[in-house]
Formats: sequence, C-alpha cells, structure tokens
Amino acid sequence: MNLQETIQKQIDEVMDTFEFERCSEALRLVGCCWLNGIDEEDRVYQIRKHGRKRMKRACAMAITSYEALRNDPEEMIHKTFDTGCLIGHCSIYTGDKEQKPWVKVNLTCYIDNSINDGEEFSENPEPTNKPKTQKDKKLAPIAFGVGDHPDYKHDITL
Repeated sequence: MNLQETIQKQIDEVMDTFEFERCSEALRLVGCCWLNGIDEEDRVYQIRKHGRKRMKRACAMAITSYEALRNDPEEMIHKTFDTGCLIGHCSIYTGDKEQKPWVKVNLTCYIDNSINDGEEFSENPEPTNKPKTQKDKKLAPIAFGVGDHPDYKHDITL
C-alpha cells in the first residue's frame, strides 16, 4: 500500500474502534463545550465528523512535511490538528537503511477546563501611569506530561 492508502486504512480503523459514545459522555462535564449545545441524537455523529476531519488535516500537514523530507534518512514528522476536545495525530518516519518508512494515525479526546479561556487585548495599549514596581503574581495552570504525576487527570484518552 502507498502512503495515502495506509493513512486511509488507519483513519478507518480509528473510526471503527474509537469510543465516540464515551467521549460524548465525558464532554458533558465541560460546561462550555460546543457539543453541549447539540441535540442528544446528534452528539456522537458530530464527534465522529469532527474526529475524522482532525485526523485528515493532521495527515495532510504531515504528508506535506514528508514530501519535503522523504530523502532525509531517520526524520520523524509529528503533526497534530486540534480544536477543542479532539486532537488528530499523524506521525511519519522517513525510514533508514534498516527500517522502512512508516506512518501512524491516531485520535485523542481530552477533557480540559482551563482557568485561562482567552482574553481580549489591544494591539496599541494606552500607557498607564502606574509606577513600575514588583509585578503582580498570578497562578497559572500547571500541566504535567502523561505519567509525570500520579494525580494527572488532564489528558484523558478515550
């Protein structure tokens, strides 16, 4: 199989085995999730549709990078495409003398209640008359990589 056929086969496998129903139920916990505004009977369909789109876009970006690097041995290309709760992953290895090139496609659902949901800003802010003193300290969200912390609950792969 060529690269495109292998990618399509893997996307189809993910679509057949991913637990979209569990993902839908888990996302009910996120109050501001776009999915919570959708009718009950349409939720799983929408997650499936968006999941496939995320994987296809990640793969398209990875293929573009692979085309540029295909003659460079031992290059690993990782591309992700995400918006909100679904992340499409595509990794392509260009191969070397001992190992043929390979591709891996995956989909992740994650639950995220962030304390920083975005804030508007001005590109030309007005100067303030506040004297420059010690900066106010803010608490920022802390992220751990999977396995770095025993209480890590941020990356829930369903």
